[in-house]
Amino acid sequence: MSEDAKVYCDDSNLPLKSTTKRPIDSKRDIDAELARWGITKTMWNWDLSRSSGCEVSFQLPKDKFYSSDIPLGVRLTPPLVWKKKRKGKPHEIDWRLSIRLLYWYIHYQLAWVYANQSSPVVAFLPHIAVNGDTTLKDVIIPQMDNLKALPLNERKKTTIFPVEE
Repeated sequence: MSEDAKVYCDDSNLPLKSTTKRPIDSKRDIDAELARWGITKTMWNWDLSRSSGCEVSFQLPKDKFYSSDIPLGVRLTPPLVWKKKRKGKPHEIDWRLSIRLLYWYIHYQLAWVYANQSSPVVAFLPHIAVNGDTTLKDVIIPQMDNLKALPLNERKKTTIFPVEE
């Protein structure tokens, strides 16, 4: 990743810069948030000594919107927020902030699902695991130009309020 593409913890556009939550506390909060919404099959890749050292995977439960027998797994990684380089030290990931941002992303996605009486499948659609390390967004984004070729069910036009001519 180039230096220009990195987001640093002192970025004025970044929320939660002053969080005091340790990464392990945010991890615990994520587990509790998922369990609160009935998502209990979770797995963590937790090695904060590497830049790819944090990933949470979980299985979405069946609900009134999604009742297929095929289990859907979601794979999320936190955004990498970097600490500024200090004298003689290399850049480091600010795991405290990165994992807290992941917590709030999950929290608000699940709140959105509840408020809209929707499905977690819709909220986490880009992050659904397809095959190995591939997620649905990795499959769909390169095919965006081909979406127009998909057969779509045309909505029937219905008149709610008749218009007099």
